[in-house]
Amino acid sequence: MKVLLLLFMGCFFKLGSSKGISDETGAACLFVASNFSNYPFDCAQPDLEYKCRCLSPEFLGTVLLCIDDNTDEIDELTRAFDYIKEVCGVQGSKKYSFTQLIDVFDNATSHAIPVSVVNGLNKSQLHNPVIPDAQRFASSQESVRRLLNHRYKSTKYGVGLIGYWGLSLVLATTNNVLQWCFPYIYMNMNGDTTRWLREHVICPQLISESHFKKKSRINTFVNSLLRSFPIRVQSITVAFYMALVTIFCTVDYQLYRPNSIFPWKNAQLFAYIADRTGILAITQLPMLILFSGRNNVLQLITGWPYRTFNIFHRWIARTVWILVLLHAVFYVAFTASCSNYRERWMINKWRWANTAFVAASISIFLSSRYFRRKCHQLFVSSHQILAIIFVLGCWYHCLTLGWMEFLYITVAIWALEYFSRFGKIVLSGGIVQGKCTLVLNKKLEPHSLRITVHHSGWWRSFPGAYSYLYFLKPKCFWQSHPFTILGPARQEDFNKLVFLIRIKNGITKELGNYIMRQENLMCTLPMLVEGPYGSTIPFKAYQHAIFFAGGVGITVVYTFAMDLAHTYLADKAKNHSINVIWSAPTISAIEEFVDEIEALSRFEMVKVIIYLTRELEAILPIDDQELKIAPKEMGDPIELVNSCTDLSNNELVHLLDPLSTGSKELPTELNQRMNEIISTTEERVSPVEYDATREKLQNVFFRCKVNLGRRPSIKKELPGLLKLIPDTTAVVSCGPDKMNRDVRNAVAKSLREPNKGRIDYFEEELVW
Repeated sequence: MKVLLLLFMGCFFKLGSSKGISDETGAACLFVASNFSNYPFDCAQPDLEYKCRCLSPEFLGTVLLCIDDNTDEIDELTRAFDYIKEVCGVQGSKKYSFTQLIDVFDNATSHAIPVSVVNGLNKSQLHNPVIPDAQRFASSQESVRRLLNHRYKSTKYGVGLIGYWGLSLVLATTNNVLQWCFPYIYMNMNGDTTRWLREHVICPQLISESHFKKKSRINTFVNSLLRSFPIRVQSITVAFYMALVTIFCTVDYQLYRPNSIFPWKNAQLFAYIADRTGILAITQLPMLILFSGRNNVLQLITGWPYRTFNIFHRWIARTVWILVLLHAVFYVAFTASCSNYRERWMINKWRWANTAFVAASISIFLSSRYFRRKCHQLFVSSHQILAIIFVLGCWYHCLTLGWMEFLYITVAIWALEYFSRFGKIVLSGGIVQGKCTLVLNKKLEPHSLRITVHHSGWWRSFPGAYSYLYFLKPKCFWQSHPFTILGPARQEDFNKLVFLIRIKNGITKELGNYIMRQENLMCTLPMLVEGPYGSTIPFKAYQHAIFFAGGVGITVVYTFAMDLAHTYLADKAKNHSINVIWSAPTISAIEEFVDEIEALSRFEMVKVIIYLTRELEAILPIDDQELKIAPKEMGDPIELVNSCTDLSNNELVHLLDPLSTGSKELPTELNQRMNEIISTTEERVSPVEYDATREKLQNVFFRCKVNLGRRPSIKKELPGLLKLIPDTTAVVSCGPDKMNRDVRNAVAKSLREPNKGRIDYFEEELVW
């Protein structure tokens, strides 16, 4: 928790006092002199930045005489003089030394007139410093004191919001420590209360889609909107955060009259609300940047994946934008009440504030789900540029106001993030060579890429790890994209990184088209590897694991399943099982993953079930009921856990009615389709490679259970499977959003069963 400790130390150190009003007496005297604006000391009004008045010996003399009359100690007078030096130097662009201010003061003492004389003079006749009376100073001092107190409380509220996230992180850290350091205690936390919390709060979606089953445009839109919300526990966390923000924005406003700073009551209220919302926004910037980072150390401490921090980052960003919007609206209302909007627009801090607000607004708009999905690279590039503009705008806006400590911490976190990225690239070997192999689909179009990288060997991959790859080509060298690191299945590849990449739009499509033009559909590309990233799952205390993978999600599932199989084997664990259910679109997808599936299926405790979801029409135009080459959807995973139940094999078979696949000869139609895949391979590989690929595919189909033309019925079958498992079980899903939601909801439903071992759900997904 060192990051949080550093953050809190930085926030509480001279809380809200960097620049801004650093001395109460100096500010009170400044406002006393400013209220002689009816007698403008030969300066056009309003002179909001003191560019003229800081050059006026009459104005400065009035301020310095006031300070001298209302300070008793030399230290007080020095601090007040320093504040005037700061105001004139930063805002008025006129730098004074302490000696020069003493000279101005000495000159003022010989030409000053009392305020009683001023009241009878004409505007044009005032060319002398003025000695304010005690009543004017007392009123101005109280006005400054109330303003400072309001800003101080607003800053404390902002730090309180940081504390809320700190508390959330502490709770997550406690849960993570229990999982890793005290797994058996954690497994025993399976009573009615914890089960209810996981079923109703921690595991499910915010609102179940079953509430909107009826198909209509409205329900389709509502379901789409609900899918964009985080899961229930995350939604509750965000809701409490926003509730605190709302409360802090609406309470504890103490207006003071008469006020030497704000001449009208409405102006004071508008300014106070604008200050509150602006201060709350600026205090959230460190958490906003911290939660967005790839190298966020809190991921390791809390066990939260990058996806979770990214969700919180988005909601903090939306909250900050709303606060900045309110800040802008109420300051415009304040300037309207004072009739000086045009003059304020000429102030640098005002213009930088507008720049920051425009940048934030565009960024929020481009961060919508539509742009993230349709124009991902535009979103990423614009997000980084607009974030820089926003932080710069905040920096120069606050430079003369205060709260710079929050921006110092923000920039430090940001700098550390990019320094860590650079460090990981260096540790990976700098510029490395990646051997790229293109895999075609049945239409001989680019389907996926298999990239093997020789890296430095200074770090090792781990289950669930991924890296960001930079392909050093002229059109895309600045882009980085995350890809799962596939642990090599063969011993001779132990010092290599292997990536299996599905070709979609954007950079992967460009690479696919480029390699398509190369000889043998292979090439070597220079690239940068930034990694590793990711988090692991504490499988140690679970006796069973069920993995669901959709499409290329098998790359993540494979790394976890293979590592867990080795762990079970090394521990000589009995009655442990691993089920891998892979929903693959085509046999081509299996072909590119054949080494890994073959290696995984060699473990006795591992059962692999493959669903070929798009092959049925390509094989035979027959009804699904007539196709009897595969077991009934979820039958086989349950057979694996039979050794852990009191049911016999025959009882389980009778219960689930699975179809037999014990034959060692591939079905004719499946063999025909496999030959089609091999025939496209034969044209671009040697005869030896051709025979090896065919043998691997045959081994995969012999070792695995294959279902053609349909997807697993997760909602119906997974609860039935979990019901038959009496021991602790980890359920992991990595695939499309719908698959992940179905698995999540099925696990939540299974938590209702009493007298069961603990069941936990883990979701793996790469974002951005």
